Amino acid sequence: MKHVIILTDEEIFEGKPDSDFDFEIQTYKACCTFLESFLSNHYELVILDIDLLEQRVMHILKIIKLLKNSVPVILVLSDSHITTCKKALPYGILTYLMKPVSQNEFHEQLQRYLSEKS
Repeated sequence: MKHVIILTDEEIFEGKPDSDFDFEIQTYKACCTFLESFLSNHYELVILDIDLLEQRVMHILKIIKLLKNSVPVILVLSDSHITTCKKALPYGILTYLMKPVSQNEFHEQLQRYLSEKS
């Protein structure tokens, strides 16, 4: 079982994946609890919602990369935050997903990425 941690306030990312998927998602809405969990547990993937974080995304990325540089990060964003996404790319962002994305599509993309990294 692989573990994914997400910082978002959108319910679409909180749903439990079908039993066909080999990963577990931990979702947080606050930076402090997200970082506490990130430090205390092992995650194969980090997902950050730029729409929630806005300009703070750069600070969170720096912290993540200082603490656990090898953990890949995916950004999720709407069109209005594409500039922030471009600024974040030099910090080792794996890729980004554009909203809107359905829960099934999101889970399928996660499974595809995580199975490629096995």
